[in-house]
Amino acid sequence: MNLKPPKVEDRTEVITHVEYHPKRSDVFLFSSSKGYMSLCDLRVSSQFSSFGMKLEHKEDPSKRHFFTDIINSIGMARFAPTSENYLYSRDYLSVHIWDVRNNSTPFQTLNVTEYLDKSLGEAYEDMRIFDRFDL
Repeated sequence: MNLKPPKVEDRTEVITHVEYHPKRSDVFLFSSSKGYMSLCDLRVSSQFSSFGMKLEHKEDPSKRHFFTDIINSIGMARFAPTSENYLYSRDYLSVHIWDVRNNSTPFQTLNVTEYLDKSLGEAYEDMRIFDRFDL
């Protein structure tokens, strides 16, 4: 099944990264332009509607602005190389470390490009706000 809309302008969400677990072929994760990532287990379900554990950093509604949806897009997500309990996600300004045993909020957040927060308008104007940052 193709989930792509007929016109590019009609897209509301893009899967930004997909990665299989390094040791288990039945587990994978994907990240989304909507600001979440999902840990999926094919033994449980192969249906997109019941895709597994959703991990999403909830933004404080009082801090929303024009660029919020763009900078909260998860560009990349990874399994931690040393532990099966941790996942990493990367948005425009930060890296989030998630503990899958408590998936309601990130275990730790590292503000790696906080200095860009003041120049989001300029980054938007010259399209740098859409750059991808690997983990």
